[in-house]
Amino acid sequence: MNIDTGRVLRAAVFAAWAIFFAYLRISGDMTRYLGPRTYWVVTFGAVALGGAAIAHVATLRTQTEPRRPTRADMASVAALLIPIVGVLMIPSAELGALAASRKLSSAGGGEVGAFAPAAPDPDGDISFAEIQYANESEEYAAQAGVVEGTPIRLTGFVTHAADAPGEGFDLTRFYVSCCAADALPFSVRIGPSIGLAPLENDWLEVQGRVARDESGFYVQVQDISEVPEPAVPYLY
Repeated sequence: MNIDTGRVLRAAVFAAWAIFFAYLRISGDMTRYLGPRTYWVVTFGAVALGGAAIAHVATLRTQTEPRRPTRADMASVAALLIPIVGVLMIPSAELGALAASRKLSSAGGGEVGAFAPAAPDPDGDISFAEIQYANESEEYAAQAGVVEGTPIRLTGFVTHAADAPGEGFDLTRFYVSCCAADALPFSVRIGPSIGLAPLENDWLEVQGRVARDESGFYVQVQDISEVPEPAVPYLY
């Protein structure tokens, strides 16, 4: 009995991907790459590819003469493993102030419409998306309860828009629909920050009330504090 080297290579690839998906699931790192709608892909991938690896290991023996792996075989294996190596060796790309400015510039601000809630919830919490759409639609603002004086609490990272009026700054959060690749930034303007001069990418919790001027809705600060980055930095 001989060992089928081709099946050995395929079993190794399946096992590597199964272990990778299991690592993402167990460590919680999948939240940095996927949205809740696609978490199932990680579990399914770990189970399905793990099963495929076991099946290949169980059928490695063959009656035929073993064939030495060719350069093409090895190149195919390398190509299938490169994404895993890339994710493990390269620090997870945080979606911060620089990414937000690039995405807003490339999208022209128009793509945020893809995240518009189907129907405003007047009893729900006002967050980044509600302020964004309230600035675009008076009707939406009224239906969502975005009016001057409404209490609001936001946690996000600091960005500075080039055209921001006054001495305030923006608080930003990325919304993820499917995965981190489609994440889009939503920003809320924060009024004078009572002596605090935060740097870009600083995470803050801001409490205050909704206010409005000629530029649109913003948060009039009552309390502001620095906070650590959340374990899951994205909103869904």
